[in-house]
Amino acid sequence: MLIYCMGKKKKNWKRVVYVLGAILLVYYAVLFIYLLSARDRSLRGLKPDLEHEQTKDFSDPGGEKVPDPDYILTRLAVFVPILTFAGGLLQSPIRRTFLGPRLSIVLPEKSGTLVDRDNGTQAWYYHLIVKNRRRHSPAMNCRITTKRIERLWPDDDEIHIAKLRFTWGLKDSPTEASVADNESINLCHVNEDASSLELELDGVPRNFGGNARKGQRLLYWLDIESDNFTSKKSTVIEISWNGKFDMHRPEMAKYVKIKIIPENEIEPVTLQS
Repeated sequence: MLIYCMGKKKKNWKRVVYVLGAILLVYYAVLFIYLLSARDRSLRGLKPDLEHEQTKDFSDPGGEKVPDPDYILTRLAVFVPILTFAGGLLQSPIRRTFLGPRLSIVLPEKSGTLVDRDNGTQAWYYHLIVKNRRRHSPAMNCRITTKRIERLWPDDDEIHIAKLRFTWGLKDSPTEASVADNESINLCHVNEDASSLELELDGVPRNFGGNARKGQRLLYWLDIESDNFTSKKSTVIEISWNGKFDMHRPEMAKYVKIKIIPENEIEPVTLQS
């Protein structure tokens, strides 16, 4: 159990500490109750071992011995407060460690939103949905970052960059947000007169080459990070654009294609000569 809780990451040491603390609390509670029971038996002239049960012979027709109600109530009066204290003490760590958020990245039902720009042009904006399967446990200060970008066509090369953050689809487009249910994150946009499909990142280096240009197909490895959740595997997004623009959604869906690919299903692409 400890090996499972510890895992491969250093952060899981906290989970091990919480488990050990809970085990020690239960152990000392049982030991305390046993010692108290041994003391009571000693005072009543009974042997303090586990073979004797605190019983009282009631005058029932069968003449059977049944547990003394006072004995049971005394033990409950000690054991219940200890459990209540332990539960209150470990409520927050247990909730955060074992009942924390479970986040995943999914595609929205409708692909793309047509927006009128201030300069009189139009642009299509594309989003992703960050879904929390445990609504009772929000992910605090959640961030979506790039881990790796790979261009599959036509160059078939890998772009190494530092972690860059995507912006959330909120009013002020922050890079961090609390995710209790479903939240939209800005992925990319393409203007009608643009030469590339640009990612919605909070600042990019000057030599950034991760935007999809006409006829290109790129893979983006995205990670989810928050104060109480970190994705174990990256979500791989494939984006391709043929360089065309249209105001109608069905046509634009043919030009810009965005899909999620399981990381274990990614295969090397054989380039045409």
